[in-house]
Amino acid sequence: MEEYKNNPLEQEEFKKLYDELQNIEKQLETEPNNIELLFMKSDIFYKLWEWDYALETILEILEKKPDSTEAKFKLGILKDLTGASEEALNIFEELFKKNPENTNILFNLAYIHYKNENFEIAEDYINKLIHSNPDSQILFFCAGFYSDVGEFGKAIEIMETIVEKEPQNPTFLAELAYLYNLDGLYEDSIKLMKKAIELEPQNILYLIRYSNFLLDIEEYEKASKILDKALEIEPQNAFVFAEKASLYLLTGDFNNALISIDQAIQLEDNPVFHAQKGILLMEKYDYQNALKELDISLQHDDSDLPTLLAKAQCLTLLNRYKDSNQILQEIVEEIPYDLVIQSYMAFNYFQLNDKHNATLWLKSILNEDKDFFAYAATEHPFMDRILSNTAFQLFCNQN
Repeated sequence: MEEYKNNPLEQEEFKKLYDELQNIEKQLETEPNNIELLFMKSDIFYKLWEWDYALETILEILEKKPDSTEAKFKLGILKDLTGASEEALNIFEELFKKNPENTNILFNLAYIHYKNENFEIAEDYINKLIHSNPDSQILFFCAGFYSDVGEFGKAIEIMETIVEKEPQNPTFLAELAYLYNLDGLYEDSIKLMKKAIELEPQNILYLIRYSNFLLDIEEYEKASKILDKALEIEPQNAFVFAEKASLYLLTGDFNNALISIDQAIQLEDNPVFHAQKGILLMEKYDYQNALKELDISLQHDDSDLPTLLAKAQCLTLLNRYKDSNQILQEIVEEIPYDLVIQSYMAFNYFQLNDKHNATLWLKSILNEDKDFFAYAATEHPFMDRILSNTAFQLFCNQN
C-alpha cells in the first residue's frame, strides 16, 4: 500500500480500492489479455490518483487492442492529467474527426484549450458543446467559461437554462445568483441566494455570499446577522471573519475590521487575508505596516494584480514614487486601459519632476474619459489621497 502515496482519499476508501486492485492483479496473472480487467485496473489507479500507473495500463490495452476508442479517450484524459496537454489535444482532435457530435470529446477539447488559455478555440468547441444537448454539469462548465471571460450575459443565459431544468439544485441557484449580482441584478441575486440557502441552510459559502450581496446594497445590519448565523454553524471559519472585516470596513469601524481580519489570519494563514489586512491598514494611513502585509501576500503569489496595485498605491503614499512606477509598469502591460493605474503613474512622474511622462499619462486618461477626475476621488479607493495634492490638481487643470 505504501507504493501508492498520491491519493487524497480517506483510509477506508483507499483500502477498499487497494483490495480491489489486488484481486484484479491476481486475475490478470491467469488472464493477462483480459481487456475488461485491464480497464478496471486503470480505473482503480485513476480513482487512487495514480495517473502514471493508469496511463501505463491504458497503453498496455492499446498494444493489445489498438483501435479501442474507449482506450484512446482515456489516454487523452490521462495525457492531460500527466502534463502532456498537447498530446492530449491531438488524441481528442483525432477522436473528434470520427465522432464530431460526441459531448465528452467536445468537453475535453473545450476544457484543455480553456485551461491553456486558447480562449477563441475553446469558445468554438463550447458553442458546439451547447448545441450537442449536454447534461447540466457540462452546461455549468460552459457558463463558467463565459463568466471567466467576462461575458456575463451569455453565462446568465446558460445558467437560466440549467436552473429551469433543475430548479431545486442549490449549486446552480447559487451560481446564477452570483452572476445576477455581477450584472447588477441585486434583487434577483438575493432572491435566488435565499432559495439556495433554504435548500442547504448549513452551507457556509452560501451564507458568506448572501452577506456579500447584502453589503452591495448597503444592508449592513442584515449582512451582520447572516455572518453571525454562519459563525454559529462554524465558529472557527476564517472566511466568515474575513467577511466580517469587510463589513466593518464599509461601516467605518476600522478597529473591529482589523480585529476580525487578525482572527481570520490566526485561523488560516491565507495570502488573501494578508492582502485584505494591508488594504485595511492603508485605510488607517498606516502605510508601513500595510506594505508588510501586502508583501506577505505577494510572497505566496507575486503576480496577483489587485495586490500588486495595492502595493504600488502604498508605495506612492510612502513617497516612493520610483518603486511604485516599477510595479505599475508591469501591471499596465496586463491592464493597459485602467485609468486608476494611469493616474498613479501620472502622479508618480509628476512627483519625480518628469513632467513629460506625467503629461503623456494624463492626456491618455483625459482622452479616454475627460470627466474621470471629477468622480475618481469618491469612486476609487485611495484616489482622493493623490488628487488632494494641490500642485497635482493645478497640473491636471492646466492640461
